[in-house]
Order: sequence, then C-alpha cells, then structure tokens
Amino acid sequence: MRTVFVAFFLVVTMGMVATQAKAVPVFARKYNTTCFTCHTTPPLLNDFGLRFQANGYQLPGTLEKYAQADQPNFLLGMVAQPMFLYSETKDNLGVTPTTTSTSFSGVEVALFTSASLGSHFSFFTGLPIDYFSGQPTTINVETANLMYTDALNDGTGSLNFRLGEFRFLIPYQHQVLLANQDPLIYTYNPFAGKSVTPANTLSFADPNFGVSAFGMIPGIAEGLRYEVGFSGGTASDIDLKTSKAIFGALNQTVYLNNAPLRFGAFYYGGPQDIAGTTHFPRSFVAPRAGSPGIIDTIAEPDSLVTSGWTNHSSRVGLNLEIVDPWTKRFDFYSQYLMGKDDNIDSAGGGYTATGWFAGMNVIILPEKFYVYGRYDILNVKETDDKKNQIDVGFQYHLLPNAFVTAVYTITNETLPQSATLSAIDQTTTSAGIGIRFGF
Repeated sequence: MRTVFVAFFLVVTMGMVATQAKAVPVFARKYNTTCFTCHTTPPLLNDFGLRFQANGYQLPGTLEKYAQADQPNFLLGMVAQPMFLYSETKDNLGVTPTTTSTSFSGVEVALFTSASLGSHFSFFTGLPIDYFSGQPTTINVETANLMYTDALNDGTGSLNFRLGEFRFLIPYQHQVLLANQDPLIYTYNPFAGKSVTPANTLSFADPNFGVSAFGMIPGIAEGLRYEVGFSGGTASDIDLKTSKAIFGALNQTVYLNNAPLRFGAFYYGGPQDIAGTTHFPRSFVAPRAGSPGIIDTIAEPDSLVTSGWTNHSSRVGLNLEIVDPWTKRFDFYSQYLMGKDDNIDSAGGGYTATGWFAGMNVIILPEKFYVYGRYDILNVKETDDKKNQIDVGFQYHLLPNAFVTAVYTITNETLPQSATLSAIDQTTTSAGIGIRFGF
C-alpha cells in the first residue's frame, strides 16, 4: 500500500522532488533573492529561514493563492556534494592492526521542489539520486509530503499541517548538518551487532511517514516554534501495524541586543515490533549400545525458532542555542538527550543511553568564510559502552550557491571486557574535502 501511495503522490506532484533540511536554491530563484536570505551559510538557517521553514516554505506574512500549474515556470532544484575522504582506524589495545582507506563519496544529486497547489495547499518532495563507482545508481524517495499552510488564514504561519514522508522539526538540526557528521546520539542503535531486527525502526533523525501540526507563533515572547505529530516509523507502513510513535517539540526564542537565544525540548517514542531467533535445545533418551541396562540422554542440534515481541522506545531531549549579543558572529549550541529501549530481546532486556553535544559556528567573513566545531559524548549504561567525537571544519563560498567544504573528525570508543563481548578501545580519524553546489 505504501508503494501505491508513493506512486500516486509522484503522479499528483508531476515528479516534483526535494531534499532534507539542506539549502534549497529553488526558493532563492522563486523569490528573486540569494541563499543568504535564509542561511548564514547553507544549511545553517538564520531567523528568517527558521520562520520561512515554520511557515510551510512560504514567505512569512504572505498568503500564496496561486497553484503551480498557473505559474509560468516549473520550479525544480538540485543540490550535489562530491567529496574525497580519508579514514584511519587504530586499535589502542594492539589486538588488530591499524587500517586506512581513501575513497570518493560518490555523487548524490538531490532533486527537489516545493510550491503552491492552490490556496493553502502546497507540497515539499525529495528524490536523492546516488552515483557510486562500480555500483548501480539508486533512486530513493526521501521526502514526499503535502501541506495545508496558514490554517488560520492570517499570514503568520502559526498553524500548518502536513501528511506524508518527512523529517520532524528536530531542534537545530540545521546546526549539526553543517558538520557533515551526525551526532552520536542521533545515530545510536541499540540493535547493532545483535541477532534481532526491528520490523520498523523509530528514528526521529530520519524521514517518517506520518502527520503533524507545526508552526511559529510570533506573539508569544518573540517566537514560539512547535510541532506535534504522529508517525508510522522510519520504514513506514501506512497501516501502522509494525510501529507507531508520537513526536512533540517546543522551542522558545528571545532576543538579547537583537541576538537570538533559543531553548526548548522534544520527545519522540512509541512501540515497535521486533523479530529475532531463539534456540531451543531438544533431547531424547535411549539405551546405550551394547549395554541394555544403561539409559543415555542424547542431545539433538538446537532447533531455531523465529519469535517476535514489542519494544517501547523513547528519546527525550533538551536544547539551547546562544548567539553572542555583541559581534553576532559566534553561535553556540548544545543538546542533551536520553534514550531508552525497554525490550530489545525476548528476555525483556533493555538499554539506556545518555549523551550530549555542544558546538560553535563562527562567521569569519559574512557570506564568505565560516568555521565550525562540535564535541559529542554517548554512554550506554548497561554495557558501559562510551563514545566521544570531535568535528571541526570550514565552508568557503566561491559563489552564494557554490562553496568548498572540509571536515576533520576524531571518534573514540571504549567497551570493557564482559562475558559475551571483547574489550574495545579504538580511535577512528577521518578527513574529507569537497564542493557543494546547488541550482
């Protein structure tokens, strides 16, 4: 049924496509402006960009009443970012040798668009096309959703609705996208390395099929941004049989000397079906050959039985962002997250993770040169698995929509010896440089 929905949606929107929270230069063309209207540097959003996003990708204070079919041009955009990468992994325990690799990331061409379908109705869709050397080209429907914008008909964007495949408005997701590396707490997977598979994952950082209400209310202390939604999970079925989750987020903005200070919280969680395998040993008794008076118990090979159960997952986060009120060139941001999964195996075992990240973006030359850095920590209570990560990088604009980007990352993981797991202490260092451009 999901396939039918996607096919129908693509026909209705005439194949129109989009990408995630990255820069969308099609909007700059549409409104005859530059990318810097919404971004300090893509994908980092400024205040206007946040309001534009919260208004359903329409200009704040406006009502778009004309359908795309009535416009002289069909708005289609593209973003691509080829990148060369180098990586080195060192086992600090000396058990395995150091490994290195050099690779080309391939080229992901993300086609996208968003436009009005008539009064209040609009769409936002995305279709990343991946080209990798020696591998077949893949095309994915990443985002595909319909929006009913400005439901109160007052031009404020305070109440909008959307239905389809989309990312929830995670607080300050544009901040972490700048580093080209997802935070450790966003990529935490309690099922990794285990013989169980979620029938449908609940990842708030990835596209979900669902419905939500969102917007920004300017009249409440200079800007209250919110979203509440219901999701069928990341690998969604429209019938919602394998998973279901709710999402809620609030973020308040106040200003200190015209510099924004933002703080808020969010929740994402619900049940998901798990599939796994369980071993059931079987045995029988039989007289010992040549000794009729002795009875032996003979074990057969284990029988492998597939079983399933339900896990309840939750992710709760707090976030804070401060732009320095003097130069307005230093942007500090941080987020703390608690994750809990109560049953990832048939015996009822659960995992609890806590972690945080803190980063800073610095404007060296406005609309030209930016540097950034971020520090991540993740701890898993039950296994005492610990990870930390440092990201630093820069972006230099050759043109408003074309810039050189580079990143350097150090990740360390430690895991103590246990009855079932070997000790781990390894460090991975990676560096990449590439160019990002959009049309």
